[in-house]
Amino acid sequence: MMKMNYKVMTMCAIMVLCFSAAASATQMAIWTFDNPVGGTDAVTATNTLLQGMPTITLLLADIDDNGKGGTTYTDVEGVSYEAAKAAAWDDVAKSGDNDAQWICAISTTGFEDISIRFDYMGNDDDPIESLDLDYRINGGEWVEVENNYAIDGTDVWKIFSYDYSAINAIENQTLVEFRFDDLESGDSNGDFRFDNFEVTGTAVPEPATFALFSLGGLLLKRKRQVA
Repeated sequence: MMKMNYKVMTMCAIMVLCFSAAASATQMAIWTFDNPVGGTDAVTATNTLLQGMPTITLLLADIDDNGKGGTTYTDVEGVSYEAAKAAAWDDVAKSGDNDAQWICAISTTGFEDISIRFDYMGNDDDPIESLDLDYRINGGEWVEVENNYAIDGTDVWKIFSYDYSAINAIENQTLVEFRFDDLESGDSNGDFRFDNFEVTGTAVPEPATFALFSLGGLLLKRKRQVA
């Protein structure tokens, strides 16, 4: 049996570790709305700890100045959050241009395979039944992703998650905005809230990492030729 020398075995181990690190989901931003969301026409919650100073902006409908009660959550990094505040509207219209909406603006530079998740809740009297998903890149035109995407906006916390990994256009961009709007309900207006809005992605390997992969491959090839 052909034996690999120590250097080649070490290089292979490094390659595996680097690939595993690059392929895992990384938190790009998270909003837990622990403080009151405030405002009447528009509210912006800014996460200044992460790249691109990402923001979530609440718009239209009847925004709850103080937010509503949130729910607990443990994020992708293993950090746990208490049930504090949630972003909320007190009176969501049936549908239309003046309906509640929110926009997440974030830089995806260095990331691919973007995903978004959040917790949400409405009320049993008139639950929100669907919403629309759109995105735009660097302030361009909005592109529709989902129209009347079904949700269960009853009076129990649910999890919303959406995988944008098939949309290559949003990867590695200076500015990507994700819009959630057209919250449609049944016969009348109802309230709606969401919490623990988290954006994740896969970090694109740095050029040095690609060089490491290439070097390891060349070493393996050379070893086979010598053997």
